[in-house]
Amino acid sequence: MRIRKATMGAIALAGALTLSFASPAHAVDVPIVKVGGSTKVGASNIWKVGSKTKVLRSVGTFSNLTSKSVKLVKLEICFSVTGGGDSALVSPTTFDNKTQNIWDGGLAKTISSGTCRTWNVNRVYPKKSDGSLFQLNNRVDAGGRLEIIGFNR
Repeated sequence: MRIRKATMGAIALAGALTLSFASPAHAVDVPIVKVGGSTKVGASNIWKVGSKTKVLRSVGTFSNLTSKSVKLVKLEICFSVTGGGDSALVSPTTFDNKTQNIWDGGLAKTISSGTCRTWNVNRVYPKKSDGSLFQLNNRVDAGGRLEIIGFNR
């Protein structure tokens, strides 16, 4: 009985997390950026670990900007931490909850403080009725942290 309750609790928690991540416009502390006429758009996720402040800056390079869709050509992710000397292991994915259009950046890359890494995406995202395009999920340090950014049209 104890195992069943623990399993049910884990399933309920996973469902709640999925719901909050699936809709970036309604999640707490999730930056939402608008892809207007600019071909480079990005946002930062900021968090503290002890006395250090860590920043993960994600910038998308876009092409084929239309009122109905955009093409994400590449994704550049930069990492910094106060005091330097630290690094983050980052693995990005994009997710479009309407079309199930998922892009996975593959193996995680180490990003040293003060540097950036680039992933080629080459994926078209249609604009949904609420204006959303996709959400970027950055898994940091082997999934120990999930940082999310919403991209809207």
